[in-house]
Amino acid sequence: MSRLAAYGIGMGMVVLVALPAFEHPAEDSYPLSTYPMFARPRPRVRLFFAEGIDAEGTRHRLPPRLVATEEVMQAAATVRRAVRSGRAAMGRLCASIADRAARSAEHASLVEIALVEARFDPVAYFVRGPEPEERRVAHRCAVASAGNAEADAPEAKPRRRRRRGGEP
Repeated sequence: MSRLAAYGIGMGMVVLVALPAFEHPAEDSYPLSTYPMFARPRPRVRLFFAEGIDAEGTRHRLPPRLVATEEVMQAAATVRRAVRSGRAAMGRLCASIADRAARSAEHASLVEIALVEARFDPVAYFVRGPEPEERRVAHRCAVASAGNAEADAPEAKPRRRRRRGGEP
């Protein structure tokens, strides 16, 4: 092989390695990746979870097994589905969580369950701690126990739906 051919092949390899730097960042080509998933700001993560509140008002994140299953993602999906399905679905899920919490010695101090939707900044989560940027309690219900006779009391009266044509 001549020296000119070796230089040509070497320069060709340099051009191939540098080529992804001149393409649009969203285009990705394995194995010469520009790693576009790290090249732009990430959206804030919205999570759904259940919290237990004790008599002092301290919030405790509940383990997935109290929500629905041992699997974290399935428990989060269960809460998300209930929140998005409306008051009746949230009430059923909240009541079932409250029932499991009432039967759990580990969670005997809880007096209330809250279904929460929160928005997190993934970087701030690891730098500043696990407090969300924004949180909204979608539903609350009481935990039935000997000292809490108001369990299952409705949060508010449901609004009556109007029939078509404007009749009450």
